[in-house]
Amino acid sequence: MINFKVVSGSMSPVIKVNDLLHLESFGNELKQFDIILFKRNSVLVAHYVWKNQISFNNTIVTRSLSNIYEDEEPVDLIEIIGKISNFKIPTYLRFKILIFCFLKGKF
Repeated sequence: MINFKVVSGSMSPVIKVNDLLHLESFGNELKQFDIILFKRNSVLVAHYVWKNQISFNNTIVTRSLSNIYEDEEPVDLIEIIGKISNFKIPTYLRFKILIFCFLKGKF
């Protein structure tokens, strides 16, 4: 198991600064709201999966909890380091994100 320490609050309140992330392999089976760690421009980023486009173009669209309405630049499959196994987005927060995004037309 590989561990990483969090240095940003982009996934707060689920993941906080100084939390330790545990990674697991993911194959190609990533679902909406899975939290992944990926490398972008020499920086490690933890965000949640918004859209899995692996079967279409080998990318994942992610969002952060600090900006639930905006898609980040798509993540290439080869940039993904792993799926975070010790933190999950709670069901109530998933539901809240889905409703808010639907109401704002950001689905």
